[in-house]
Amino acid sequence: MTAANAREGMKNFEWFLPNVVLIDRELPGAVDLVRNVRKVKVGSSAVLVALAAQAREQERRDSIAAGFDGYLAKPLKVEELHQVIALVARRHSTTETAMRDQDRPARLVLSTAGRPSYAPRGSASAR
Repeated sequence: MTAANAREGMKNFEWFLPNVVLIDRELPGAVDLVRNVRKVKVGSSAVLVALAAQAREQERRDSIAAGFDGYLAKPLKVEELHQVIALVARRHSTTETAMRDQDRPARLVLSTAGRPSYAPRGSASAR
């Protein structure tokens, strides 16, 4: 799923309740989106990762300070994406979280403009 701005991103978050959200730093209102997601109960456990066109140390620090859990530069490297998935696994390993999420499959959402990447678990494109 994609979002053109923070408002669309928040609507999508509330609808799909993803475990991981990759948010392009160029998304209008990206920092507002992170703050709003964190206000929602399930948003506190979601892993929010900033995507950037270029790796810049100051932007990484600003992203973490704004509430992102991580920062990745494009193009994504498989190893870095594995680290994000490992973070999700650690966050969702408690019994309480597992019980809360038992009927909600993990989803990976890329919020980069023009590149829809949402695939339900079990579909051919999710493999």
